[in-house]
Amino acid sequence: MVFLKRALFLSSFVLIFFLGLMLSVDNSELVSLKFLGFHARPWPISWWMLVAFIIGTVLGYLISLISILRLKIKLKTATKSDFEK
Repeated sequence: MVFLKRALFLSSFVLIFFLGLMLSVDNSELVSLKFLGFHARPWPISWWMLVAFIIGTVLGYLISLISILRLKIKLKTATKSDFEK
């Protein structure tokens, strides 16, 4: 079973790597973004997509971390009030 998990993980990693490689080769045209009056340097589209993916991943992780911390605080206060009764 461990061998199957490793093989599945490795094959999915290799597939994602090659898809990313094809994406970066195919989308190599330079694009300059404009946002709220800020003009960015021209980068290939694949770099902009990579930056957006990384920012989305980090923000999603931070939001889930905040909600997990809130739930842990609620659980701690609930168990503390149960022990006091």
